[in-house]
Amino acid sequence: MIKMWKTIVLSCVLTLIFAFSFVLWAHSADITFEWDANTEPDLAGYKLHAGGATGVYNPDLTIDVGNVVTYTATGFSDGDWFFAATAYDKDGNESGYSNEVAVTIDTVAPGAPTAFRATIEASKVTVVPIE
Repeated sequence: MIKMWKTIVLSCVLTLIFAFSFVLWAHSADITFEWDANTEPDLAGYKLHAGGATGVYNPDLTIDVGNVVTYTATGFSDGDWFFAATAYDKDGNESGYSNEVAVTIDTVAPGAPTAFRATIEASKVTVVPIE
């Protein structure tokens, strides 16, 4: 009987440790973007623009992704984010913004269940003698 209780308690503790470590770990998200390639012969690359309001992009969050048509942005925190891309050429001329993409990130796990308990019915307990 004591061995069974130790197993139940250990299982509960391990479950709680896993749940809390997940909550502490999952605070950002990665977002993958893709777009059609421009055809201009002097194209040098693309920039990804991000902001917290529609049409308002933070210059500190602008990423020069180079001459690729897919990019994964990392480390975005919970909230509403708005993104657009621009193209630029070898002379530094930059296009207008692409269509905007809105993303809502929610990495906060729900609260842990409360009043968690186990009930043991005597008729279902098997006693095994320890030799």
